[in-house]
Amino acid sequence: MTKPLVNLTVLSLLVTVLSGFTKGPEWKNLLDKNLSQWEIYLSFRHKKDYKGQIPVNDKGELIQPIGLNNNMDHVFTVIDEKGVPVLRVSGEIYGCIFNKVEYLNYHLKAKVKWGSKKLVPRTDKLKDSGILYHSIGKQGDEYWRSGC
Repeated sequence: MTKPLVNLTVLSLLVTVLSGFTKGPEWKNLLDKNLSQWEIYLSFRHKKDYKGQIPVNDKGELIQPIGLNNNMDHVFTVIDEKGVPVLRVSGEIYGCIFNKVEYLNYHLKAKVKWGSKKLVPRTDKLKDSGILYHSIGKQGDEYWRSGC
């Protein structure tokens, strides 16, 4: 499974794709203010003592994920940085975004910048995040760990 795009105050990510089907090298920016080219998946809000276990409530019942396209607390937003749209990930809830469209024969270009604040459950641990591409499968299969 994947590492979630979480546990950081700001993960700034500029994502563009160079399509192999254009006549010339035309870059397509995949970010807009409404994240209209993306699906959003959120897992659940972690508790301080989270150690990767399957989340349950006080009765021992499985906690359901927040789910698909419910961007609770605006975990994923697009901000403008010097005229360039940038993906901001708050890290408050484990989750991921993934393209609505599949791309073939492309080049991915991304820039990443970490924030300084750490959030539960990683306040005393290293920051943990990543970019996964060429992934397939249903989102949330292992939502307590990865989201996508």
